Amino acid sequence: MSKRRVLSGCWVALFASACGGGTPAPPGLAYGAGPEGDFTYVRADTTHITASMMGQSMAIEQFAEMTLGIAMTNVSDGVDLRVSVVDLDGRISQPLGAPLSVDESSVDGDFVFALDRRGRATITTLPNVDIEASQMVSGSALAQGLFPRLPGTAMDPGGSWVDTLSFDGEDAAGLRTEETITTYTVEGPAVFEGRSVLRIGLTGTTQLANQFEMGGMQLSQESEVEFDGHVIWDHQRGMVLEHVRRARGSGEVDVPVAPVPLPIRIESTQVTRLGGM
Repeated sequence: MSKRRVLSGCWVALFASACGGGTPAPPGLAYGAGPEGDFTYVRADTTHITASMMGQSMAIEQFAEMTLGIAMTNVSDGVDLRVSVVDLDGRISQPLGAPLSVDESSVDGDFVFALDRRGRATITTLPNVDIEASQMVSGSALAQGLFPRLPGTAMDPGGSWVDTLSFDGEDAAGLRTEETITTYTVEGPAVFEGRSVLRIGLTGTTQLANQFEMGGMQLSQESEVEFDGHVIWDHQRGMVLEHVRRARGSGEVDVPVAPVPLPIRIESTQVTRLGGM
C-alpha cells in the first residue's frame, strides 16, 4: 500500500582547477561522466501502516530487501541503464489475509531506461512483475525514481534545487497518481566509510492515490507523506554510496468490508547502499 522507491545510481564528479594553483571549482552534479560497467546496490525498505476501524487498530508490516544489478553506459546527453532484480526477499503481514512472501522469481525481465544529465528518465522496457511482488517492485515508479534528480551544474555548500516528479497511469500494482516534490540541499564535505564525500540533504512531500489488490480484494488509497533524508556522493568515483529516506504521513484506504474509508498512518524507511562497502 505504499510506494517504493528503489534509489541507486551514477553521479558525475568534474573538477576544474584554476590556473596558477587556485582553489578548485566545486564538483558538477550531472549524469553522464561517471564510471561505466556493472554495479550492485542493496536496498532495504520497511513500511508500517496502521488503519483504524470501529475503535480497533489493524497493522500492515512490509519489509523488502533487494539486490539490484545495474549496468551503466555513458552517452552524450546522460547515461543508459539496465537494472535487474538479482535477489528479492519480501514479506507482508496483513490483517485481511495470510502473510505474503515473494522473491526475485516474481520479477521477469529488466528495467531499461535512459537518464539525461539531470536524471529525468526515458523508459524503454519494464519487466513483468507478479501482482504479489508489485507491492514492493513498481515498474514505472522504480525507473522514474531510482536516481535522484540533479541540478546539472556545480553547487556550493548551502546551494539547493527543487524537483517535481509526477506520474498518472497504470503499473503492475494498478492505477496510480503521484506527485513528489523534493528539495535537495548541499550540506558540504563529510567522511563516510573512511572516504571523503559530499553530503546532500533532502526534504519533501508525496501525494499518492492508487488502486491495488491485497488479500484477494481491490483496495484504493489516498495519502500524503512528508520525508527527509540524505544522499552520500563519492565525488572521486562519481557515484552514490548511500541514499536514506524516512517518511511519515496519513491518509485513508477504501476497503470493501468497511462501510466508510479507514484512516491510516504511514511510516517508512528506505536505505539504498552501494554493494561491497
